[in-house]
Amino acid sequence: DARRAVAGVAARLARHGGRLLDGVKNELRVDSVRVRPQDKHYFFALAEWLLAWRRERAALLSKRLEKLAREPSPSEGVPDELGETAFFPRALLRLMDVFTLKSCLDDAEDAAAQKKPLELERSAGFYRELLRALEALRHGDRTSRRDRAKLGDAEPDATNLGVARGMLDKVFFAPEAADPLPALVRNWAPGRHTKRYACDLAEIAHTTTKLLDPDDARNDRPFDLANYLRKLLKPVATLDLYGALLEAHASNSPAVNHFVYAFLRRVAVAPLDDVGGGKRPPSSKRIETLEPLLYKVRYFQAFASVLDDRSGDATVDLLKELAASTLRHFDAHARSRPLLYVEALFGHGGRPVDAWVRGLAYDATGGDDGAAPLAR
Repeated sequence: DARRAVAGVAARLARHGGRLLDGVKNELRVDSVRVRPQDKHYFFALAEWLLAWRRERAALLSKRLEKLAREPSPSEGVPDELGETAFFPRALLRLMDVFTLKSCLDDAEDAAAQKKPLELERSAGFYRELLRALEALRHGDRTSRRDRAKLGDAEPDATNLGVARGMLDKVFFAPEAADPLPALVRNWAPGRHTKRYACDLAEIAHTTTKLLDPDDARNDRPFDLANYLRKLLKPVATLDLYGALLEAHASNSPAVNHFVYAFLRRVAVAPLDDVGGGKRPPSSKRIETLEPLLYKVRYFQAFASVLDDRSGDATVDLLKELAASTLRHFDAHARSRPLLYVEALFGHGGRPVDAWVRGLAYDATGGDDGAAPLAR
């Protein structure tokens, strides 16, 4: 049928398309006379499609590998069809290079400057797949490396790790890092872009934080994720974006709801910059995390809808836990800080998030923690 034929084309390109991809990239790199203006976009679409196909195929292979590893007496060794090169064919590594990444990001920047939302969304979709491929190279697909270790193959592929390190350096750790996420989120506005683009941005943010999370033992590079999170939260558009996706939780896919929950949970447990330490659970007694950024009327209305959801979906259940916790803490804090009812109408308005949240630690008459009230 048609789906099998398309899968066959993708498989042949993944196995034997390395020279084709190199040839197309070389034509684009030297700006050959044979290159037409739309050819770059065709290349982006092909590359995104191949990487998305690789991810779907890797999910199926992961299930087979997990089943094999769960057998009472698993056989020693990993079959070739479940090896790491099967999960990420060598030909597709041609797409994980600085030229492809830079072309994608330059195209996104040009599209934003020229106010071409469709071109911007296309480039963001390609960047999403590049990041997911980078995550697979760095961490493996799902539980594949853990399951492979149970079968006696504990060493990740050295080529994959080398490519991942080079890409991570270029995007996040270089002196002039190419990370486009802060600019993409800052320029997002309701009504200007499609819902798919909002979902892409949420997935990009989710994958980025997973790749940089210092609490993940698989990440061996130090990174100040808390400061990065504050950078993302300063523009009002960030919380507006997640507020829009939270309001649409009933029509979201479980994956998108998971991205929304994971980001908002990171916000809720992120400590204030003068408190220090790692993640900490928010409290009803003291304001020591960035959770008050979620004290917004829009979020309260969305939380009420989430709490009324009877779908039984596991990701919605996680959102319910977050909603109940946030509403409970707001009620406790607002009893001694009536100004919170006013702040919930306006939010932080683009001010530095730590200074704004610290200001909420005081009520209208004095500091509840023994400090002088903040002048307003």
